[in-house]
Amino acid sequence: MMMCQFGNSWGDVLMAIDVESWAAYITARNSVDGLIDNWNGLGV
Repeated sequence: MMMCQFGNSWGDVLMAIDVESWAAYITARNSVDGLIDNWNGLGV
């Protein structure tokens, strides 16, 4: 029900519930994405 009310992603639901948790989620996701990009860029 919350997915229908707040958008089409869990990030939207989390932001509606708790902005600080949403910011921590986005920061962690960006860090992990950067780490994966660096690993894939090694060309090993």
